[in-house]
Amino acid sequence: MKNITFDKKLSNGRIAYERFAELQNIIKETSDKELCINFYYDGRIGKTFLFLMCCCLFITAQAFDKSIKKINTPKRTLDKMIESGILSSGKRKTLINLLKKNQPIVPVAEKIIAGIPIKFNARSRLLEDIVSRVGEILNNALEHSGAELIYIGKYRKSRRRYCFACYDPGVGIPNKVREYFMQRGGSDQLTDKKALEWAIKSGNSTVSDHLYPRGAGLSLLQNFVESNHGQITICTGKALYSYLYKESTKNCDGVFKELKIPFVGTLFEMDFVADGWIYQYKGENENGYKGE
Repeated sequence: MKNITFDKKLSNGRIAYERFAELQNIIKETSDKELCINFYYDGRIGKTFLFLMCCCLFITAQAFDKSIKKINTPKRTLDKMIESGILSSGKRKTLINLLKKNQPIVPVAEKIIAGIPIKFNARSRLLEDIVSRVGEILNNALEHSGAELIYIGKYRKSRRRYCFACYDPGVGIPNKVREYFMQRGGSDQLTDKKALEWAIKSGNSTVSDHLYPRGAGLSLLQNFVESNHGQITICTGKALYSYLYKESTKNCDGVFKELKIPFVGTLFEMDFVADGWIYQYKGENENGYKGE
């Protein structure tokens, strides 16, 4: 069994994603079939990477036909996982859901939203639409990636800030977009960054069906996180996208960055402030009516 020691800092940001991608590629390229991963705690590890450490290494290893027999982490890291809601305090089991192909997606999306401490006007269409968009994210993760399963997590980033994330170990959004372009006689030379820019633009999609509003983009989820000072992050291949609320401008800005090391699969993460407000569409009243 090969021991892999990983002592890089994993606070949030582009460099942290590159460092985690470095670990993914070490796993991908090693000839050993059984692995033991040894993490170190640097005092600044981001909650996103606690989630990735807890589930994605296993699913990534499976994608490369390898088995991670053990992950060694310092007690402080385990304590952070328990504090964030990623790990149970009793039997040290992950509190992360597994979604497989052909499994009904709408009930999973409904459960995700119901499990987060935010409230919606029961008569508002907003709740139904948010569930639909989360379902679209999960469906995309399964269909676009070619993966057999994905991991879904809900966890706390701070006392009032909650997060929903899903990860798949598939081909990645950029590769899927390039394949789509080639099938239609287009160029396969798009950079990962350009491919991701195309993929998240409203009206663009590489697949279509009658269950989900394909091509709807992230506009509703973007509006939702902007209204409660949140953030959306997508990491795939050599592309990193962040849609982040800035206090200085009182709105969100979308920023694309290029990674030096390709991130295996695709991570989608959305966090928001759960502040006790009841959400509905602007113009709706307590009966759900939306004015002109």
